[in-house]
Amino acid sequence: WAFFASAAILVLALFNQWPRTLTDLVFIMIVSPAIVYFCRGVTLRGAVQVFANRAGRVSYPLYLIHWPLLQFYLFAIKSLSLRGGEAGVMDLGFFLAVLGIASVVTFWIEEPILRRLNQTREASVQGAQTAP
Repeated sequence: WAFFASAAILVLALFNQWPRTLTDLVFIMIVSPAIVYFCRGVTLRGAVQVFANRAGRVSYPLYLIHWPLLQFYLFAIKSLSLRGGEAGVMDLGFFLAVLGIASVVTFWIEEPILRRLNQTREASVQGAQTAP
């Protein structure tokens, strides 16, 4: 029930007619904490757990790259003067592209580097333990 309550709150926050600053404030101060509160202690299983784990792994690279790409995208949309359905298709394409780039950064750059650093750290700790 926690997932559905959180999803309902999120949908209400996304589809409203309030001014943008008020929507952002309500989301930051009420919706986000409510999602965390309702989902605490929830145990995920199966495909939902796999999805949540992957989303968590991709979240930081997504956070890092979305702003520069968003600025480029907004410039492109403005330059092309797209509106309506064309802009909606472009929005979906942009979302998928950013998600794809974040996934590439996560699985082919960040995680291999972290594995290598952990191997180096473990080797140095083992060497320090065997030293006289």
